Amino acid sequence: MMLKGKSGPLLKQSRQALQELLAHTKRIIAQKPKDKGKLYALHAPEVECIAKGKARKPYEFGVKVSITTTHKFLKIDLFSADYVINSKAIANCT
Repeated sequence: MMLKGKSGPLLKQSRQALQELLAHTKRIIAQKPKDKGKLYALHAPEVECIAKGKARKPYEFGVKVSITTTHKFLKIDLFSADYVINSKAIANCT
């Protein structure tokens, strides 16, 4: 079936998204408890298990980030904030 106009690329994009979702679903079903590089969330594949070491909440799920700021303040009316120099997501930090 050949679609013309804007429907063709949209259908191709939808098909790719569905194939990616199916691949992630198969990966989650096949993984074992002790596997490395597990997939924890279908909607956000970058999410990792972060060991916190706390008694009440030993693990959290998310992405660790590093943010570098200065001690100089930017003052705009009633709002003030540090200058953000750099930000970076830290992968595989567990």
